[in-house]
Amino acid sequence: MDRPEDVEVSPYDGSVYVALTKNTKKKNNNHFGSILRIIEQDDDPLAMSFVFSNYLVGGEDFTFACPDNMAFDDKGNLWFTTDVPGDEMNQGKYEVYGNNSLFVVPLRGKEAGIPKRFASAPLGAEFTGPSFSGDYKTLFLSVQHPGEDGLPSKWPYKDGKSKFGIPKPSVVAINLIK
Repeated sequence: MDRPEDVEVSPYDGSVYVALTKNTKKKNNNHFGSILRIIEQDDDPLAMSFVFSNYLVGGEDFTFACPDNMAFDDKGNLWFTTDVPGDEMNQGKYEVYGNNSLFVVPLRGKEAGIPKRFASAPLGAEFTGPSFSGDYKTLFLSVQHPGEDGLPSKWPYKDGKSKFGIPKPSVVAINLIK
């Protein structure tokens, strides 16, 4: 199995989603990861058997790599972050993905299952811990290790100057339009 990073239960149908990030040590040499979905047989919460599928598979077809943390909003959408390592970001196999990002995936409707990039993390950083306020009007994200591996991040300073001279991890709040 690829490396699990997060497990979330859908509050809408009880299915379980597992973010499996890359695993280059496995025989299949998986560089892009996937999101696994587990459904209890016959929608029975006491079932002892289940079915599973790769709900989303990282790679160019889905425009993401290395899924990491997940959350559900009040409309039934799945939100997830990515975690391409800083020393591989924007180069080689990962060049087409840009910086790590936050994606939203509608689970219903005509665009169900299509990830859409919602926000891009600063250079060398990853977003972690997506969490919604109780009224779902605000999404909180941590910006972890900006400038990792010596990448020239200035986060969160506009002019790149701080009294400490280094980028800083942060928590951001995104106000969502309702």
